[in-house]
Amino acid sequence: MQQQKTGNIGFIAALIVVSLVSVAAGYWFYSLSQDEPASRAVGGASMAGGLPAIDSQLIGSPRPDFTLPDLTGEPHNIGAWDGQIVLVNFWATWCPPCRKEMPAFIELREQYSAQGFEIVGVAIDDPQQVQDFVDTLGVNYPILHGDVDAMEIAKAYGDRFVTLPYSVLLDRDGTIRFIQPGELHKHVLEAEIQALL
Repeated sequence: MQQQKTGNIGFIAALIVVSLVSVAAGYWFYSLSQDEPASRAVGGASMAGGLPAIDSQLIGSPRPDFTLPDLTGEPHNIGAWDGQIVLVNFWATWCPPCRKEMPAFIELREQYSAQGFEIVGVAIDDPQQVQDFVDTLGVNYPILHGDVDAMEIAKAYGDRFVTLPYSVLLDRDGTIRFIQPGELHKHVLEAEIQALL
């Protein structure tokens, strides 16, 4: 009987330790996503060191090619936007920081589209939920979507752990100039856009 009690106490103690480690890890990942983006970004005007979650060697390299459908099912190749400054933004409707950064994207797209700036959203999500969300928010830029395909594309763009949101800024030649894992703030993106105009 004493042995069974001791075994139960050991099991409960192990459970508590696992729970505490999980909470600590979750808080650590959350705190990373709350850091000032300029200190976490890689490339261009905001370069201040790299993150282990991304491949900083991608800066200065040609963008990986991909084709994904839009919300009507029509396929689009990323090359269709060559000649423009393009922010490729990987996101999902269930991701709070993704939703938080989108109003700024809408404003910046409106402000700089005449100068050749475009945003291509890549939703890793259910197309109907994405459609409902973009309709409600009034998203003014192209949205593509995919599941496993989109995750593989995100990895090709340096997002090894499929962190969302994840943004990559391309210059007019299709060269990767800036990478931001996590939320991208308006002032940071605007500085990067202006550096490429």
